[in-house]
Amino acid sequence: MLHHATLDKWLQPGGHVDDSDLDPAAAARRETLEETGATIVGGSSKLFDIDVHAIPARNKLGTLEPAHLHYDLRYLLVAAAVDITISDESSGFRWVEISMLASGNVESGIARMARKLLNR
Repeated sequence: MLHHATLDKWLQPGGHVDDSDLDPAAAARRETLEETGATIVGGSSKLFDIDVHAIPARNKLGTLEPAHLHYDLRYLLVAAAVDITISDESSGFRWVEISMLASGNVESGIARMARKLLNR
């Protein structure tokens, strides 16, 4: 889990699809590498989960960004358990057991995703 510096929340790695990404799964792998430095050693390019949540209006780089819905397309990736190097978007990192996410004090979409993973 990454502590998002701007949102002040613990979240999974993520970001936006770039024009250079072949598909959303490739974007997930790229964003994970950019945000953690972790080498992806497995996983699936099959969509695992979708989370829709509200983003409040905010000032983003001097421009007012209106309130909107944000769609997280989530993929299961396996990373080598090595040293993590976080980007400047995050202020912390920690490995968390899926069972702790399912019952822990995290964003509701992350807890729901963890329960879904445990019930597979």
